[in-house]
Amino acid sequence: MKNVFGLVSLSTILLSGCSLMGGAPANVAPSEIPPQLVYDKGADGKIHPESLAWDRPDAFGSVPKNLQAKGNENCQAANFRVAVGYHPKALNAKGSPIPGGAYLCMN
Repeated sequence: MKNVFGLVSLSTILLSGCSLMGGAPANVAPSEIPPQLVYDKGADGKIHPESLAWDRPDAFGSVPKNLQAKGNENCQAANFRVAVGYHPKALNAKGSPIPGGAYLCMN
């Protein structure tokens, strides 16, 4: 899972809702079932509470043009380059909606 999703610290996730993953296809609507942040297992097979990943990165849709600049800014604050996906109802690790939605980020 670590190689597929990448890892982002808990504080960064809570601030930006970003995670590393390949780009979402252009002009795609977000899934009806929102993605959720989950605790990722490290190479040692143990769950590390400071490491989060999206459970379903394919649930993200395209970043709306009016949110691209904000998404890029959030992703860059989390040490990624660009927002490649957006979901307005993405869930945090506790299963609650992330205010303002979340972005899928890529380097």
